[in-house]
Amino acid sequence: MGQNPTSLFTETTHALLFAWIARAVIQQAGPQRGEGVLRLAVRRYGEQRGRRMAQRARRDGMDLGMPAFLAYGEWRSATGLGQQELSQPGQDARLVVLRCPWNEAWNQDGLGVYGRLYCREIDRALLRGFNPALSLEVRSTLSNDGLPCDFLFRGGALSPLPRPHHTTVQPWGYHTGHLYAALCTVLNQELGEAGLRAARDGLQELESRFGPGAARVVIAYLDADFDAV
Repeated sequence: MGQNPTSLFTETTHALLFAWIARAVIQQAGPQRGEGVLRLAVRRYGEQRGRRMAQRARRDGMDLGMPAFLAYGEWRSATGLGQQELSQPGQDARLVVLRCPWNEAWNQDGLGVYGRLYCREIDRALLRGFNPALSLEVRSTLSNDGLPCDFLFRGGALSPLPRPHHTTVQPWGYHTGHLYAALCTVLNQELGEAGLRAARDGLQELESRFGPGAARVVIAYLDADFDAV
């Protein structure tokens, strides 16, 4: 029996698909236009994820404060490549990421110049989707600054964090399908057929690396409602 294609999906596949599509977009639209459109797409993707987190928190009767944001994340590492430190300086929560599987994947394939655009937007977009009244200070990121990612979550009390009543973690096939769908939507709106062609080019790279089953998993999510849990 062949490998279940959903088992191929990790942070690495998620990272590489974004970077492959980003490279194709910039090649077709140019750096200035392409980077702006890609960052817009990441904002859409992150805000949708944040809104789903908020829906789950509300369903559990939680206040949409920073502790709930920290507790209701949708992903768990499948690679074990991350290394981070979480601390409580005063009333804030500080997260320092020393090693990141996204950054590792981009660097191994020489794609850091494209992957960095994801990091320019994703964390603030997640928080904005969850609750735009909350505040996150992004002090540095590995992909953009060559320094450990340094995030300060204002008012992020770590003890005790609320405990979700139901599972919040989604499979990596879902996350990668959502990323592809969000990119396709914005690329089509902003660049038309050229944008969709760039998305298909990135998906073809995924298929070349991980097999046609991986591409089929991603495509199967194109009609999913990513605004609902």
